[in-house]
Amino acid sequence: MENSFCLIKNKNRLWTLFKTCFLISACTFGGGMVIISLLQKKFVEELGWIDQNEVMDLTAIAQSCPGVMSVNTSIMIGYRICGPLGAVITALGTVMPPMIILSLISLFYTQFRSNPAVSVILKGMQAGVAAVMMNVSITMTSGVITGASILTWIMLIGAAAAVLILDADIISIAEMTPGPLGINIASFVGTRTAGVAGTLIATLSYILPALVIVLILSWFYDRYRSLEGVQGVLSGLRPAVVAMIIAAAVQLVGTAWWDGLSHLALENTNWTAVVLSLVLLILLQKKKLGPIQAILASGAVGGAVYWFLPQLLP
Repeated sequence: MENSFCLIKNKNRLWTLFKTCFLISACTFGGGMVIISLLQKKFVEELGWIDQNEVMDLTAIAQSCPGVMSVNTSIMIGYRICGPLGAVITALGTVMPPMIILSLISLFYTQFRSNPAVSVILKGMQAGVAAVMMNVSITMTSGVITGASILTWIMLIGAAAAVLILDADIISIAEMTPGPLGINIASFVGTRTAGVAGTLIATLSYILPALVIVLILSWFYDRYRSLEGVQGVLSGLRPAVVAMIIAAAVQLVGTAWWDGLSHLALENTNWTAVVLSLVLLILLQKKKLGPIQAILASGAVGGAVYWFLPQLLP
């Protein structure tokens, strides 16, 4: 009876892993740090299956692996929760949405790219993504700085400054589809070259080498993470992970509010996006709204503004 209960529990967890990764990948714009932030919200804050330090550790390890950081991190989280099968399930959940969406978009590429309604809806979703990233930045930063030493503060501020100045690992939201940017590019090129078969071949070829490496590293992490030396290294990397998330949040806010930080000026401010982001941030902080709901709601507001209040558009 106990074995049957464990099996059912594991199946439920596998389904939750797949469903969560699929929805996050399908609804999220803004690059890898946004996806990682949403994984943290779901598996740490909502479900409590892993803790915040583990997410930061796994992100730091995933960053050092070849391939797409957000996919690598989701694989490692899946492995940590449900072993090798969990890793495969999360990989599938993360890469399937871009494959499906880009296969459809490639059929209507010109129309999609030039459609003003689509552009405004995506612009609205950027405001939601900015709110989600601000919310996660606040949560994760508070976790790192609580009782932090001066060295931790120096590492956090220094890493954030370096990422912002060097623009390291920050991907512009110029991409028109949700999901990890690297997967999007591979899927799109494959689709345009050889149709559905090209999509499958290009995407799987892109992620398989990283999947093997990440599975091996996940095994080592699971086995040796409790060692004092390993914990010492990982604790030093955690402020850098938080710094990357903060830097990503700043870049995404800049994109949503000013069309990029290079256009930062009062006269260039998109006040509709500012108000929308701040309202969503308050709702997220009060846990009245989930991150996916916030992103979808902001897209809906963008569409409503386009059709009913076009005078509010910048």
